[in-house]
Amino acid sequence: MKKQYVWVPIICGGCMLLLYFLPQFQYDRQTISDGSWGLLFSGHFSHWDADHLMWDVLTFVLLSFLLMRENAKVFYKILFFGPWIISLFMWFGVPEMNYYRGISGIDAALFVALAMCSWQKEDKVLALLMLVCIFGKIIWEYSSQSSLFINDGDYVVLPLAHVAGALCGWLFSLNAGAKAAKLAHC
Repeated sequence: MKKQYVWVPIICGGCMLLLYFLPQFQYDRQTISDGSWGLLFSGHFSHWDADHLMWDVLTFVLLSFLLMRENAKVFYKILFFGPWIISLFMWFGVPEMNYYRGISGIDAALFVALAMCSWQKEDKVLALLMLVCIFGKIIWEYSSQSSLFINDGDYVVLPLAHVAGALCGWLFSLNAGAKAAKLAHC
């Protein structure tokens, strides 16, 4: 991993820490409807409480470091396009939701992208195990309406964000594997 890459996840974690104290950057349906489109992106970097922040930041930074070692381009695609896509899934899929905070959808994207990297490196068993884990977690969240890792506090878990994130991770990884295969055969 190149030295400059090390700072990107840390800077993102710092932004999440800062936005924890600035709730006006959360996903807010009414404010977005009034034209503040940036909240579709920034809401993912905002968090409800310290427990939520801690789990999300630790997971994000760890998965970011791992994915950047494997494929930095996929990481950047997830980082820059994932929040918009996930927010659109939630906008249309959960119209009754007024507020959203958290990076866990992006975490799901990073996790699935890492699984796809393992698959492309012919480590099919690890990849399948990772995919079973993430989709098992999502199924558990849908059935229990609760988070697996954090205390739910005063907010509702939105597994659709994790499904949308997983789809982003998979889609952004597809083309990366084809390019890697072409380079290997040169």
